[in-house]
Amino acid sequence: MPQADGTASDHPDGPLEHIIALRVREFRQAKGISLTELARQTGMSKAMLSKIENAQTSCSLSSLAKLADALEVPVTALFRGVDAEREAVFTPAGHGARIVRRGSNIGHLYQMLGALRGEHKRIEPLLVTLTDASEVFPLPARRHRVHPHAGRRHGVRPRPCPLRDAPR
Repeated sequence: MPQADGTASDHPDGPLEHIIALRVREFRQAKGISLTELARQTGMSKAMLSKIENAQTSCSLSSLAKLADALEVPVTALFRGVDAEREAVFTPAGHGARIVRRGSNIGHLYQMLGALRGEHKRIEPLLVTLTDASEVFPLPARRHRVHPHAGRRHGVRPRPCPLRDAPR
């Protein structure tokens, strides 16, 4: 977000223009070149570069490519910070924490495969194993379940479990 003096803050959390402004200035200063030198290297006017660095304009893709080339960074580096990082949890197969739940008293074993807490939600995937001691509730079903997802069929079997909070 812009500060009172019109510069971008050190922690970009606003519109794309503010993040690009911060990154362009950051990479230019790290390279030790002036705005005039960057203008010469990109073929862009000093006034336009000033507007970009002060988040007063939106860049075209060709301008972003010229800036990235002159600053010797990938174009994607100019967008760093646009998306907030999200927490991720990885639980290797067979390493989930054993927990006690309501079905534990009838022989079910529960393993927590991770946990994520968001502002308005909580995600706790569990692996539930029915043991020989489990009560039987017969259902007419297949021996192995297959779940279709994203054009593929996924069978249920032990495997690593990546867990992350998806963007909204």
